Amino acid sequence: MRVSYNWLNEYVQSGWSPAEVASALTMSGLEVEEVETIGTPLDGVVVGHVVDTRRHPNADRLTLCSVEAGGPRVLEIVCGAPNVAPGQKVPVALVGTTLSLPDKKDPFRRVPVTLERRAVRGVVSEGMICAEDELGLSDDHSGIMVLRENATVGQAFGEYLASEGREVHDAVLDVNITPNRPDAAGHIGMARDIAALSGRRLRTPDVPVPPATGRLNREITIDIQAPEGCPRYVAMLVRNVKVGESPEWLKRRLTAVGLRPRNNVVDVTNFVMYECGQPLHAFDFDRIAGARIIVRHSGQEERLTTLDGKKRSLPSGAQLIADGERPVA
Repeated sequence: MRVSYNWLNEYVQSGWSPAEVASALTMSGLEVEEVETIGTPLDGVVVGHVVDTRRHPNADRLTLCSVEAGGPRVLEIVCGAPNVAPGQKVPVALVGTTLSLPDKKDPFRRVPVTLERRAVRGVVSEGMICAEDELGLSDDHSGIMVLRENATVGQAFGEYLASEGREVHDAVLDVNITPNRPDAAGHIGMARDIAALSGRRLRTPDVPVPPATGRLNREITIDIQAPEGCPRYVAMLVRNVKVGESPEWLKRRLTAVGLRPRNNVVDVTNFVMYECGQPLHAFDFDRIAGARIIVRHSGQEERLTTLDGKKRSLPSGAQLIADGERPVA
């Protein structure tokens, strides 16, 4: 299981480095097979100040920017963002900085690019004013990142982000969960072990749970036909949900553990699963045929359409969640 070090720190402040956490878990019986550092290195990225802007003489969509970046002279930088303007504080990647940039052919893949002093449409550019996606902070490429007005020119950008409470780096622990430790199959369970090993307090989220009233029984039927694989199935009906994009903190958590964010509804179910170790699915109630949830085994030659839109053939006897007509999970 992939476990995010930053995510663990929300539940227990052990004071240990990722390597020390990995060692403690391994010695206690939860073997950590690998520790992977993730995040874009921000060495060479500083806070800059756009002193002046003017039109590029050879390109309508490019802007020439005079930028203070803490050095002895003002830099001339070519920028293609539509929102660049004089007076802004911005992140500036200096010449020689290596950024992990989205691949133009595959935005989910990143490639290392080292910035050089080079001509852009006949005008030399001495760096790069960055958007959030170019810094590995989000998928936003709508324009350059604009910082708060009192940001210090020349300050290391990583320090600026830390002062804003934003994560720069994370470490992911690949932990081998043995069958006798289902309690550790989630970040809270893993944090519980770390709290015991370090002598620190475990802090779990305070989540109010609506009382069970039995009213849902009048709206949907739960039919468990394969109790040996799923002895208990609990449902909750949530109304007035608007499907949209997840907040950046949620997308960072999921990306760290190897999941691709999709939308707020799907993402929060995955978050809870990796937080508590409890499988969770969300369905559109209006599309649950017959207002029934059936827990059963798959029959011969059944097929299921997964989130990527592909139809997949299921082996006979697979554990299924179905509605009144077809498999849904």
